[in-house]
Amino acid sequence: MEGTLIDFSMNMVYQILIQAVTILFFFIVIKKFFYDKVADILDKRKENIEEEFDTADREKENAIKLKDEYEKKLNDFNEESIILKNQAREEAKKESSLIIREAMNEAASIKNKANDDINKAKENAMKDIKSDIIDISMDITNKVIEDALDENKQKELIDKAIESIDEV
Repeated sequence: MEGTLIDFSMNMVYQILIQAVTILFFFIVIKKFFYDKVADILDKRKENIEEEFDTADREKENAIKLKDEYEKKLNDFNEESIILKNQAREEAKKESSLIIREAMNEAASIKNKANDDINKAKENAMKDIKSDIIDISMDITNKVIEDALDENKQKELIDKAIESIDEV
């Protein structure tokens, strides 16, 4: 058998056959004693991995829900803070208007009181002037009577009295 690539001897064929039977025997033994156990372990591992993926998906969904709730609460809080800020501004405007109105009323009251005081002072001054005029007239009359002056001197005294009244 010279022209063949591999030279098959009977010994070699027996060895191949024994090895094939041995391998077949090992496969049968492994299948019989270990395959179900290994398959169970692999199935359990597969179930655990799938369960972990399911748990991770649920946790992810819960996290998304919590994030959405948080964002909603944050938006609500922002809206509420804007509303509160606007209400505070409105209250401040009302308060400032009230303060300005009260200040204007107080200023008007002070002005009216000052005008009343001025009018009373004028009235008192007029009374004082009248009293002074009466006193001056009485003095002039007394002087005229006492001195029994002539007509020119009387006119002169009356003119002076009138001028002093005009000056006041």
